[in-house]
Amino acid sequence: MLIDAPPDCLKAVISAVETLNASLKFVILTHGHWDHVADAAKISAYFNISVYIHRGDYDIFIEPEKFFPGLTFRYEIPLKVEFIDDSSTIELGSNVFCIHHVPGHTNGHIALFNEKECLLFPGDVLFAGSIGRTDLYGGSFEKLMNSISKKLLVLPGNSTVFPGHGPTTTIAQEKMENVFLQST
Repeated sequence: MLIDAPPDCLKAVISAVETLNASLKFVILTHGHWDHVADAAKISAYFNISVYIHRGDYDIFIEPEKFFPGLTFRYEIPLKVEFIDDSSTIELGSNVFCIHHVPGHTNGHIALFNEKECLLFPGDVLFAGSIGRTDLYGGSFEKLMNSISKKLLVLPGNSTVFPGHGPTTTIAQEKMENVFLQST
C-alpha cells in the first residue's frame, strides 16, 4: 500500500517496489490536497491499481482549481478511484489498518492506524509539535481539534506518528509537548 502520492514520486515508488521485491496493491489518499495526490494517476496506471479516497474529499481531488483558485499545478485523475469510509479496515498480510475519518484539515480527511504495530499515519491532521491548517476549503479548527482529541489522542501513547510532512513523533510526545493540544 502506498499512503499518499505527492508530485514526482513515481520513480521513487517504482524503485522502492523493485528494491523490496514487493508488489503494490493500491494507493490510499489521506486527503485530496494536490501535494498528497498529484502522482496518484501515474502510479495507478503504472501498477494497474486502484486509488482510494474518502468521499468527502472527492470534489477537491477531481477539481482542485475550483476550490483553490490560482493553483497552476495540474495533475491527472486516476481511472480507478474507489471510496473508503470511516471504520473501514485494510488487511495487508498480518497487519490490519483501521481507517478513521478525521475532518478539520479537509472534509474527507482520514488517518490510518495499525494497532498491532502502533503506527499512525495522520496525513495533515497532526504534526510533530503542530496541527493541520484550517484556513483552506473544508477546514475547521473546531472539527480538527475534535478529530484529534476523539480519534487520535485516545490511541496508545507509544504509537509512532508518521505525519504527512515533517519528522515522526509519538502520541505521548504530542500530548505532553504540542502547544495546540494542551487544553484537550
